[in-house]
Amino acid sequence: MPRESGLYCFRCDRQTLHKQTGGVNHVLHFLVAFFTCGLWLIVWMIIAQRAAAADFVCTFCGTTYEHDRATSVWRQRHGAAAESGHTAP
Repeated sequence: MPRESGLYCFRCDRQTLHKQTGGVNHVLHFLVAFFTCGLWLIVWMIIAQRAAAADFVCTFCGTTYEHDRATSVWRQRHGAAAESGHTAP
């Protein structure tokens, strides 16, 4: 099941819902591992590890979340108001 998180999207310029791409069908992999007497376990672990590191994608515009870029864009657009304690109207 894909994970969801509220992250800042630099293209939408707001916090949006991001879903993690990919996913592993663990039931299918268990059955394959069972019928191959455990030989499939190595492949299953590699697939699960790669899926855990999958990217988060904005559900509104489809942009892949990049933490460094999102924080730098946010600071450029909102940094002055945030640092002074004032918010823009």
